[in-house]
Formats: sequence, structure tokens, C-alpha cells
Amino acid sequence: MSTIAPRSKAESPPAGEERRLERRVLILAPFGRDAREIGRVLREAGLESQPCADGDDLCARIDEGAATALIAEEALNGATRGRLADLLARQPDWSDLPLIIMLARGREDEDGWRALRGLEGTGHLTLLERPLRTATLVTAVRAGVESRRKQYQIRDELRARARAEASLEQERARLVTILQQLPAGVIVAEAPSGKLILGNEQVQRIWRHDFFPSEEIRQYGDYKGFHPDGRPYLPDEWPLARSIARGEVVEQEEIRFQRGDGSFGWLTINSAPIRDAEGRIVAGVVTFADITERKQAEEDLRTLNETLEDQVAARTAVAERRAESLRRLAAELSEAEHRERKRLARILHDDLQQLLLGAQMGLKRLERCERDLLGEEVKKLDELLQESMRTSRHLTRELSPPVLHSGTLPEVVHWLRDWFNEKHGMAIAIRADGDMPPAPEHLRVFVFHAVRELLLNAIKHSGRLEASISLDCDGKCLAVQVEDSGEGFDPEAVEVRLRQPDSYGLFNIRERLEALQGRLEIARSTTGGACFRLVLPVPADGAG
Repeated sequence: MSTIAPRSKAESPPAGEERRLERRVLILAPFGRDAREIGRVLREAGLESQPCADGDDLCARIDEGAATALIAEEALNGATRGRLADLLARQPDWSDLPLIIMLARGREDEDGWRALRGLEGTGHLTLLERPLRTATLVTAVRAGVESRRKQYQIRDELRARARAEASLEQERARLVTILQQLPAGVIVAEAPSGKLILGNEQVQRIWRHDFFPSEEIRQYGDYKGFHPDGRPYLPDEWPLARSIARGEVVEQEEIRFQRGDGSFGWLTINSAPIRDAEGRIVAGVVTFADITERKQAEEDLRTLNETLEDQVAARTAVAERRAESLRRLAAELSEAEHRERKRLARILHDDLQQLLLGAQMGLKRLERCERDLLGEEVKKLDELLQESMRTSRHLTRELSPPVLHSGTLPEVVHWLRDWFNEKHGMAIAIRADGDMPPAPEHLRVFVFHAVRELLLNAIKHSGRLEASISLDCDGKCLAVQVEDSGEGFDPEAVEVRLRQPDSYGLFNIRERLEALQGRLEIARSTTGGACFRLVLPVPADGAG
């Protein structure tokens, strides 16, 4: 005998569709206009109905969900009865599908029951003799629909209870898992007996004794515990016993205790009562951590105090060396400023002043110049003045490029690339994140000077005129990376020099980065050259 396979969970209809299916009345009346007329009567009575083509269609739709099934006697052939009986036998405990069978008029009872043989799987069977009275039909169908609705309510309640039980079991399993993962020992004991009902493995590890499942609070008296002043703990003085008996909350109480193997250690204990909705103490919970190592460390610290003066002297020496390094760096900074002033003075004297002097002399020549040569002299004078302006603009751009005040970080880096290419013939590849946030002026100035210093170092130490710059931002941090194409770079040697600085550049960059809550990362590039990465936080909304 074939059966209708139930829907798999993956094929289950949505909740709204499932409710609609569960409200429908299925009609199996294959001959004449019975199905259409019955459907019309039910629609006028406010009931949803659906005709079925044959017994297979009926069973399939029952399996999807239905309020009741209205079946004409002549549709109950042997195959249909068999499939329907098999379907009814597979109903869950909560289900008793109401069936309404329409019998032919004038049949003997024994003939009618013979037609229904095999449908004993339902306890909700209604027989209606044709021709049907509308009121009788509607009443019978309504009774079946209402009965089925209550069955579905019971099913929903069973489902909800099953979900609640599953959720409760999951929560319990999660709680046990959390307890086992905690670094502290945890014990839960019932009140008022003090029987231990829950605990984690840390309890056995700390006490080196198996407490579970039968020991009680009063048995703590079998173990030795001592107050910090050396007094022994009485059985009712243990924190968990006090929480259960008196509702006391104990916080950070230190106890010297004897373990199950006879050794001694230190505990810090917290305990509290667990109350029900009416405020009664139903249990108590205690957490404790082994602080033996901390106590031993404190003892070791007291011992180390004897050598504290030597440690202070050593740290003072380190501080003095750092102060000396800072004084040396301050002197180098002053020297760098002096060199820069001399460079500017040389530019002004050798370039701009010479051009201006030439212009001045040209003016004097104009006083005694013949009229036909006046245009040529004015042209020469104009060229001198234009060259003076170019020199002045170039010097101004070099001292304070306008891009620092109005440009973006990528524009600042591109300006540096063009400047190094023009001044030193250096080829620089740039990769910039397309989603670069706006940066405040002080950040652009810092990046400008830091990248310029790193590129000058690349020219000086790598001997190569090739480098790359990348800008990246993940929304929280900005990363500026400068690489050269040199070889043999040693990051560890640079780190040592930074701890005992003898140059101004990198040390100043690191100090400025730390002031901006950033960091400097030093590594070797893929070619063996230097790779410096400046990482600093991005100010909110580009604010300074």
C-alpha cells in the first residue's frame, strides 16, 4: 500500500500559508455537481473549501494541512480507503482529523459501514445522509473545523513547550560550558541543606579534592581554613554557609586554606544568596580564585625591596642617558636650524640678490640709454624681474607649499613626488586608498615632513633613486608606508640607534608619532631595502 510522504522541514510552508491550509475544508465528490454546490454553500457560510480531484489528491492535501474532509461515499473505493486509513494511522497523538462522509440515501446500516471499512483510524467520524440539508451540512462542517482548530492549538502548545524545553536545555548546557571555562571555581549549593548541586572543574583543581555530588556546606569544617590573622575558620564562618544561613553577601574575602593533599594555599572568595520571586533563599553561589601565586609574588616583592636602591640607581642611569640623548638631539636640532638658515641665506645671496642687483644695474643703464636701445634694455630688465619672481616663488613653495594648507593627503604626497623628481631625479611610485578621509592641517604637515625625511634618508643611505609611497585607511587608522629599492637594510640596527639616538630625523618622527598616539614600524622591503610604516589614528570628522 502506498503512502503520502510528509513534507520535509525544508519544504514546510511559511507560517501564514500554513494557517490558511489548516483552515480549509477538503471536498472529495468526483461525480456530478456535488463538489461545486457544496463549495458554494460553504463559501456563503464563510468557510474556505477546496475540491480534490481523487483520493491521492485528497491524501496529499490532508498531509499539507486541513480543518476537515468532506467525502462522498462513492469516492471511497478500495485504494482510496487504504491510503486514507494509512494516513490516519500515521497521525500524531494530538491529531484526530474530522471526517464527514456523505452516504447514499436508503442504504442499510451494514452496507454503509462496509463502505467505511478501514477508516477506523479516526475517532471523529460524521455520517450525513443525502440529500443534504444546508443547515445540517454547515453545522457538521463548523463542528469539524472547530474541533480541528482546537487540535491545532494543542499542537502549537506542544511545539512551544518543546521549543521552551529545548531552549532551557541549551541554556543549561551553555551555563555548564561557561562555568567550565571560567578561570575561577564556582559552586552552587541548595538551601537550607547546603548540598552542592553544581560546580566546575576549577573547584577540584583548586581544592585538589572531589566535592561532588554529595558533600554539604557543613562538611567544610572537615577542611582547615584560616583568617589572615591565623585564626581557624569555624564551619558556620565559611562565606557560602553565611550566605545560605543569613543572606550575607561576601566580597573578596581572603582565606588561607589546606588542600585535599595537605598542602596550603590562599583563596579569595565571593559568595551571595540566590532568592526566589518571593525573596526566600533557595540556594547560594560562591566563586573563589587561587591567589597563592599572587601571595607568593607579594612575598617575593618584599624580598626584592632589599635591592630596590640598585634598581632605582639603574633606572636613574637610564633616565640620565635618555636626557643626554634629548640634549644631544636638541643641539642637533639647533644645528639643523642653523644649516637651514645658511641655506636660505645662500639662496637669497647667490640667486635672488644677484638677480635684484642685475635689475638695479639695468635701471641705472636706462638713465643713459639711447632711445632706440631703450626697448631692448627694458626687455632685459623684465627678464631679470621675472627670474627673481620665479626664484622667490620657488623658495616660498619649498618653505611652505600651498598644498599643505588646502590639499588632501594624496595631493601632499603627489607634490613631494614631483618635488623629489625635479630636485633629485628620483622616481617615486604612489598608491593611495581611494576612500581617504580628510585630514587636519597639522596631520598633513606632519606627514609631509616625515615622508620628506624618509625619502631623503633613502637617497642618502640606499644609493638608489627609486622609492614607493602607499596611503591606506581602514576607517580607524591611517597608514603611510615609504619603501626604497636598496639592499642590505638592517631593521634591528636602526632600532638600536633609535634607543640611543645619534641622529635627529627618525627619532623626531617616532617622538611625534607617539605624541599623536601612533607608532613607527620598521621592516625590510621585498628587495632588501628600508620599509618605514607610520600608523596613526584618524581624527573624528577630520578634526584636529
